[in-house]
Amino acid sequence: MVIASPPSSAPSGGPRSGPRRGPREFGSGRKFTPRRKVCQFCVDKIHEVDYKDLGRLRRYLSERGKIEPRRKTGTCAAHQRSLNVALKRARQLAMLPFTAEHIRVTGVLVREPGAPPFRGPRGPRPVDGEATEPAAEAAVTAEAAPTAEAAPTADGAAPAPPASAPAGACARHRRHPGRRHGNARARLTPRSRVRNPPPSGPRRVRSAHESRSATVRAAAAAPSRRLQSKWQREQHQLRTLYIAVGALAVVVAAILVGGLLYDNVVRANDVVAQIGPDNITASQLVDEMRTQARRIDAQAKQAGGSGTSLSRQADDQKKQLPEQTLNDLIDKHVVQQEAERRGITVPPADLDDRERETVAQFNLAVNPSPTAVPTANPEGGVPTAVPSPDTSISPTPFPSPTPIATLETATYGPALQQLLDRNFLTEPDFRAQLLRSMLLDKVEKAVGEDQVPANQPQVHARHILVSSEDQARDVLQLLQGGADFAELAQNVSIDPGSKSKGGDLGWFPRGVMDKPFEDAAFALQAGQLSDVVHGANGYHVIQALETDPSKPLPDNQLQSLRQKAGSDWLDTRRSGPDIKLQLSPSARDWALGRIGIRP
Repeated sequence: MVIASPPSSAPSGGPRSGPRRGPREFGSGRKFTPRRKVCQFCVDKIHEVDYKDLGRLRRYLSERGKIEPRRKTGTCAAHQRSLNVALKRARQLAMLPFTAEHIRVTGVLVREPGAPPFRGPRGPRPVDGEATEPAAEAAVTAEAAPTAEAAPTADGAAPAPPASAPAGACARHRRHPGRRHGNARARLTPRSRVRNPPPSGPRRVRSAHESRSATVRAAAAAPSRRLQSKWQREQHQLRTLYIAVGALAVVVAAILVGGLLYDNVVRANDVVAQIGPDNITASQLVDEMRTQARRIDAQAKQAGGSGTSLSRQADDQKKQLPEQTLNDLIDKHVVQQEAERRGITVPPADLDDRERETVAQFNLAVNPSPTAVPTANPEGGVPTAVPSPDTSISPTPFPSPTPIATLETATYGPALQQLLDRNFLTEPDFRAQLLRSMLLDKVEKAVGEDQVPANQPQVHARHILVSSEDQARDVLQLLQGGADFAELAQNVSIDPGSKSKGGDLGWFPRGVMDKPFEDAAFALQAGQLSDVVHGANGYHVIQALETDPSKPLPDNQLQSLRQKAGSDWLDTRRSGPDIKLQLSPSARDWALGRIGIRP
């Protein structure tokens, strides 16, 4: 039986005694695994790296201007070779800098040919034409070649240090007083130890002629044909861009100006109606509609009440304005043309009299106590009172010569203003309406005098009116059998106006009765009976008592016939062949839009 001896202490260089610690006792216990890098060119499916894609190439340059290795960027071997070729080609063409100080600026700006040279702290830079290609190559060689040590003097002594070298400087400082190296680094101030201190002011982008690199300056001073071709292409593209932007601006301006001209000139001059030689344009229609629209708005504002309902009612009234206003303009032109053809005018004195008369009648109708000045009776005697006024703005002419009602000067002004305010008019609009009304009255009177003479053929007749044709034939047989016409009319006729008179209608000219009744009555001889005549009110049996080919008409009947003839003439002229309505839906919508109504 072997008895194990107690374990002896481990040597100092042996394994550590005691329990071993687990991995989680030192930290988180997770092993750091770097993320696998992927070639960006392979991801973007780029087969050949373009040396002109400077934005992409700058990503693969370090802060010191060196090409980043593929172990940092993750670029594959094939694309890394293509990337190296593209970067070197861009450097040779002065598209990318060689040194680190140009990486901090956004690209290399090459001065355009003909621009003035930059004069910086190192003096003037070469201008195009001043630095030739041999001079540029000499500058590159001078910077690239190492500076040789100064030759000894004739007596074998060391050359004297330059005047700019400080006293006690070393040999390298004496040879290169502007460089920092060796022990000079320890004597620099903390601020001067910073190789490239950040600029205190705004950063200025240097052009190629201002670059510290001799290669860049040489490329800018004596550019190759390839670089010149590149500059020319850029200038051509810039000019093309300016021309395209200018052309686009001209096109946009032309569209805007053309739209304004079309809306304000072309469409405003569109003809919406043609009355013989006269034309009514859309702008004239809109001008008349604006006056009516202002009147509608003033009436709605004065009425009060709910704003929404009144606004809707006002809009509905305004939507009817194009057709109403166009009809009024057509009537105006028709009357003016007829007045010019007949030589009818309205003297200013007559217009003033009509205005005073209308204002006086309005004042008498509105005010409870009349203030009109009484006028003397032309036949002498007691002054006659002024006739009862009419509240209409355009009163009809008086049938008999009556003295004009006038107001005193102190009363006329307020009465006129009250009339204008109540009818939402201005004084020129009020006088224009009076002028149009007076001209229409004169034209209708002239047309009525031509179409309705004072002496006309007339017939004195009587009739019996019944409701059915059979009853009318029975009445005709009774009259032909010798029955009394007056007695039969009183018993059978359904005409309340002539029944009590035995069916007597008195004397009447043409244009008073219905057309079938007139034709039958004027075709009869004195004492002759007509056949059964079907009229608008029933069936007639007519008997002519007397006929006169030229009998004077009564004044009231003559005036009524002439007014009817004038009104019929105006209706006929409205539908005449020389009047052409050309108000299209687009023109109507445009006119409504001009007065603020959405179609």
